[in-house]
Amino acid sequence: MIYDFFLIINNFLNKQLGYIISLGETYFFEYGYDIILSYSKLQIFFAPYYHVIKKYIINKWNDFFLYKKEPNIIEFIKNGQTIFSIDDKKSRHIQGVLPRDYDFIIYTDKTNKVLYKTFPDNFAYEVSKIKFFYIEFQYNHDNRIREISLKTDKYNYYVVNNIIDASFIKYFLQRHYPQFYCELYQDYTMKILDNNVKKLTIGETQYLSILENSYIIV
Repeated sequence: MIYDFFLIINNFLNKQLGYIISLGETYFFEYGYDIILSYSKLQIFFAPYYHVIKKYIINKWNDFFLYKKEPNIIEFIKNGQTIFSIDDKKSRHIQGVLPRDYDFIIYTDKTNKVLYKTFPDNFAYEVSKIKFFYIEFQYNHDNRIREISLKTDKYNYYVVNNIIDASFIKYFLQRHYPQFYCELYQDYTMKILDNNVKKLTIGETQYLSILENSYIIV
């Protein structure tokens, strides 16, 4: 009797399973062609936009997963040295303990370096469109000429309103060209060939201010 019971259950399950398989095959043959046809039409429609969409997705991926891993850093510079640094997102919460005696501030966003003389209300900035062909640096006590650059693949100081003065040069050489830096001498001359192929010379008593499409020397 138990055998008969399991036989009935087995026959029932086989019938139900066969019905489900049959139903699936029916839907596949009825709607499979329509699905494939619709997919092909979508491929044809989006083909002209493929590279645009791909570039957009890659840029967003990089912005979120690559660049955002590194926080934007604020550095306080005194006598050519970083005396304090902090993540920009944390600075608003501890402004009471931020340094008050410093020469300037550097805000780093990716490779862009933004200079401030005082702590800003916000860190919005604009990258300048200019770039000097070359800059020659020379301490006035010797004849050695060193070529330096305000932009490389690691940093960019061509930012609107950045001030290139003696306090900046003291920091800049120690950070990026330590082999050129001389602590005993501060008098220097910089010879620049600008973006309009114009030659200019500035010393430690002058400063250069970067503008959007040009610059000024004071």
